[in-house]
Amino acid sequence: LSILNIPKYGCINGHASILPRHRGASPIQWALVCGDKTTGVTTQLMGEGIDTGDILLTEETAILEDENAGQLHDRLSVVTASLMIKTIEGVEKGTITPIKQDDSLANYAPIINKEMGYLKFDKTAEEICNLIRGFNPWPAAYFMLDGKRVKVFAAKVSDSTSKAPATVIKASNELVIACANGTSISLTEIQVEGSKRMSAKDYLVGHKIN
Repeated sequence: LSILNIPKYGCINGHASILPRHRGASPIQWALVCGDKTTGVTTQLMGEGIDTGDILLTEETAILEDENAGQLHDRLSVVTASLMIKTIEGVEKGTITPIKQDDSLANYAPIINKEMGYLKFDKTAEEICNLIRGFNPWPAAYFMLDGKRVKVFAAKVSDSTSKAPATVIKASNELVIACANGTSISLTEIQVEGSKRMSAKDYLVGHKIN
C-alpha cells in the first residue's frame, strides 16, 4: 500500500466492468458467460485487494446481441481510453470524489483456462450460447465428437425439443443439438480438430454426423 501512495494522485486503474461486479482477471468474458445485459468500464484508485479500490468514474454500455468477448474487448478499450483521460483530468482538478465499493455486491471473474470451455449440453441453449460468446476467441468453447475436439465460435438458440441433452437433432444444412430444459442449439460456426474454421453447413456437406 505504501508503494501505491508514492504517486501524488495515487495509482489509477481502468477495469472492464462496473465494479464491484466482476472483479478479477476476466471481467469481459464472464459478463458474457453470465448473460449480463450491460457492462462498462470503471476507473478506480488501486488498493491492496483485487479491484477493491475506491471508484472514480464509470461508463456503462449495453452488451450487443451476439457480441463475443473479442468484439466487446475492442469496444471497451475505446471507452476505457476516453474515460481514463476524463479521470486523470478530474483527479488533477480535484473534481472527482472517490466512492467506496459495496463489498456485499462483489463477485469475481476468475482466470480462464481451456477446460472451462468444455460443453456437456447439460445447460440451456441460452446459457451455452453465452458461454460460446464469452470464450470467443479464446479459449473457444468445445465438445468432443468421435474422439475429435470440435471448437464452437458461434451459435444460436433453436427450437424446443423433447430429445435428451447432447442428442444430435439435425445434421443436414445445420447442426442442431438438444440442451437442457427442452431447449436446443444450432451451432453455426465450428472448427473440427484437423480442419479449418468454417460454417457448420459447409462442414456437413462433406461429413456425416449420426
